[in-house]
Amino acid sequence: MWGIKKTLLVTGANGLVGRILYHALKPSYQLILVDNKVGQDPYNRFGLEKAEIDTSLPEGAIHKLDLSLEKERFEEVLRSYKPDCVIHLAGLLENQEPELIKSTNQLIHSNTLEACAKLNIPVIAMSSIMVMYGAAIKNDKIRQILAGMTNQGVPENERLSVNTPLDNSEDNIKAFNPDSFENNLAYIQSKEGLESLAQRLARLNPSSTMIMVRLGWLSIKNPYELEGDVKHSEITACLAKEDMISAMQSIIDAVLSHKIEGYRSYPLISEHPQRWASLAGLERDLGWKPSILITERFGKKAGEAAAAPC
Repeated sequence: MWGIKKTLLVTGANGLVGRILYHALKPSYQLILVDNKVGQDPYNRFGLEKAEIDTSLPEGAIHKLDLSLEKERFEEVLRSYKPDCVIHLAGLLENQEPELIKSTNQLIHSNTLEACAKLNIPVIAMSSIMVMYGAAIKNDKIRQILAGMTNQGVPENERLSVNTPLDNSEDNIKAFNPDSFENNLAYIQSKEGLESLAQRLARLNPSSTMIMVRLGWLSIKNPYELEGDVKHSEITACLAKEDMISAMQSIIDAVLSHKIEGYRSYPLISEHPQRWASLAGLERDLGWKPSILITERFGKKAGEAAAAPC
C-alpha cells in the first residue's frame, strides 16, 4: 500500500552516528531505537556539544536493552516490530579495558547478527576503517600518510579495498603506535570479528543479507576546528556527516529493494588529497561518490564540493 513506511531498527542509537542517522532517516522510515544507555555518552571524541546540528533524541524513544546480555529479549523486539532492516551501530568503544572490549563486543555482535540471521532480517553494520590498519602499516606509501609525512594520495589501483588481506596483529599495531595500542587493537580486532561473523552467517544462509560499512572517522564539521591537531592524519579517513548520510541512504535503499544481497563490505570516507582507501565498490554497486572535499586546516576551505576523485 502506498504511504506505508519501511521499519528500520537501529542498535547503538544513542551514539553520535545513531543520533545523526535518526534525524536524517526519520522523515522516510519508521525507526525503532535500541541502546543500553539513555542520555548522551560522555565519551565524545569529535565535540558533539560544539556541533551546530540537532542531535537530540525524543524522550522515551529508546528501548533500553543490553545486547551483550539480553539476546532473547532482543529477539522478542525483532519479532514484535518485524523491521525490514537492522542498522547495527552498537559496540563498546576503545575507551574501555582491552579484555572488556573484546569480550563485550564479541557478545554484542554475535547476539545481534545471529538473531537477525535466524529471523532473516537484513543487517547493515558499522565496521571501522581501522580494520585496514594492519595492511596500511605494511604499505610504505600509506604508512607515510598515516605518520603525517606526506600529503600525497595513493593511486586508485594501489588503495586498500575490501579485498586487501588484513593483518591487525599485535606486532604491526605496536610498531606503529608503541605507547597506547592495546585498546585500539582490541577494538580493531572486535570489528574484524564482526566482519568475519557476518561473512560466515551469509555463507551458511544464502538468503541472509549482511552489509558491512567500514566507517571513517565521522566529522560533524571540519575535524581540525574541533581537534586543533594537524600533526597526525585522521584526515586520511575522515567522513563528513553529509557523505555518511547520503551513502547510508543509498545502501538502505539498495538493501530494501534487493539490489544488493548476501555479504558486502564497503569503505566509506569523504574525498581528500591523501585518500588511501578505495571507494570503487560503492561507485560500482550504487553509483555513490563522496560530495564533500575535506582538506587540511591551512589548505583549501574544508567542506567544499569535491572535484573529480584523485
